[in-house]
Amino acid sequence: MACSLRYLISMPPEFKPVEIESPKHILVILMARYGDILAATPALRALKQHYPKACVTVLSHHERGRVLEGLPFIDRLIRTGKFRLKWLQYWPFPRYDLGVVFGNNLQELRLARKHCQFVVSEAVADISQSGLVDIQVSPSEMPLHIVTDRMRLVSAFGVKPAGMRCAYEVLEGEQQQAERWLKSNSAENGSPLLGIQLSSFPTKSYRDWPLSHWYGLIEQVFSAYPNGRVVLLGGRESVDKARDVVTHFHGDSRILSAVACFSFRQNAALISMLDLYVGPDTGPTHLRGALALPMVALYHHFPSRLRPLEHPSLIVIAHPDAENGGEHDMSQIDVETVWQGCKALLESTARSTD
Repeated sequence: MACSLRYLISMPPEFKPVEIESPKHILVILMARYGDILAATPALRALKQHYPKACVTVLSHHERGRVLEGLPFIDRLIRTGKFRLKWLQYWPFPRYDLGVVFGNNLQELRLARKHCQFVVSEAVADISQSGLVDIQVSPSEMPLHIVTDRMRLVSAFGVKPAGMRCAYEVLEGEQQQAERWLKSNSAENGSPLLGIQLSSFPTKSYRDWPLSHWYGLIEQVFSAYPNGRVVLLGGRESVDKARDVVTHFHGDSRILSAVACFSFRQNAALISMLDLYVGPDTGPTHLRGALALPMVALYHHFPSRLRPLEHPSLIVIAHPDAENGGEHDMSQIDVETVWQGCKALLESTARSTD
């Protein structure tokens, strides 16, 4: 391995990356939220392409790390709980040539230092812990897209992007389960199949589009496509909203509720089967973006930093003040604007299949 010095890298325009010669075993520690894990997948893809002969092992969260299952550029995926990290220092891992830590958590850094010859991470918060890391990548002075920001970590040692679209793989068994659910709910009898994500995070309900606006959108869909189907999506936080939608439309059989019915990966498989997806900034929206399938994304803030990159069939609709901070009233995104976005994508998809 080249270079035993320690660096603090801020990556100005003239920055020259540190070269790390041909590691055979790479450990990536990626303990983050769903969206942040997905945002790191382009960096993982680039890492594997840069070191194609290396065995890339990713250590991630026991549940959220399932987002990474089936990705061809990960050779081994280890999922564990954060509470077990300190004990993993004593686990008989093989010796890794290179460790890449997405973050600067002290336990994660200690784990990487224990098992890796060379460690790269985001800048440590406590200068007394800087000895745990060989290359620290300091935060950007300018706001960056979340994918670009994650890419900076591997760019620090010469890795070049291999595409900026996030990656997700639906496994065969998951797809079959989604097909069975749609068949059991007679979804195959109607077209198009539109999925709507009713809620964002429970703690960030200000990102949600008002329920009355969803009613208006569904009415527009059924007016233009009487044989269409609407699939309601969401977790436990959306149960009441889903019930209200079904009640509002008097139990219309064209509305199918998948709310709180599936695990994260099962839900992703269902999302992959939809003709069109509409939703606010939340995990399933990131997933649909990674699948590169037609979607309308509603952003409460900073779409320039969060929107899917390299997406062929994406319409972004943002609050008028989305590039400013704060909590905005999402009712200012009107139904007609969202419907026109949906209509454009549905018509485009219909033309491409003719």
